[in-house]
Parts: sequence; structure tokens; C-alpha cells
Amino acid sequence: KIFKFINQLDEDELLLYVYVAYGYYEKSDAINELLQKREEIALRMLKKGLISVGLASKIAGKPYLEFIELLKRKGIKPFRADENDLEEESANI
Repeated sequence: KIFKFINQLDEDELLLYVYVAYGYYEKSDAINELLQKREEIALRMLKKGLISVGLASKIAGKPYLEFIELLKRKGIKPFRADENDLEEESANI
């Protein structure tokens, strides 16, 4: 699963994911450039279905609820239901 996940990331997505997940201790122009694009990169990863909304908000550097509002403003549905979710809910009604 990890190999498949990593293979789906472009270079910026992978670097930012690693920096956010494991931290970064030195400042460089490359890190600063990535951090300036972190919102865009997080949205791209979310749209690809690679990460959850919670992880996307962390990568974007925004509080969860603020990130949800950003998604709404951009016309991106923050949550998806698949067919099984809908069938389960219908059975409970």
C-alpha cells in the first residue's frame, strides 16, 4: 500500500508529505517554496483521492474547519459517499 501511495505522488506532493509527516529541521529555499504552495498541493492530493480531508488540512497548514470552508468556497465536496455507504444508510431507515 505504501509503495502504491508513493508512486502516485509527484515530487512536490511527496516532499511536502514527508516534511509535514516527519518534520523538517532546516530552512531552505526548496522548503520555503513548497510551504508557499502547500494549500494547492494539499488540494491536488485530496482531489486525486490520495489523502483524507484531515490530512489535507494538516498538509495545507490550516485548521480542519477552516479547510472545510476553503473546500466549499472552491466548490470541492469535502466528503464522499460510495454506493455501499448509501445502501447501508437506506437499510437503516
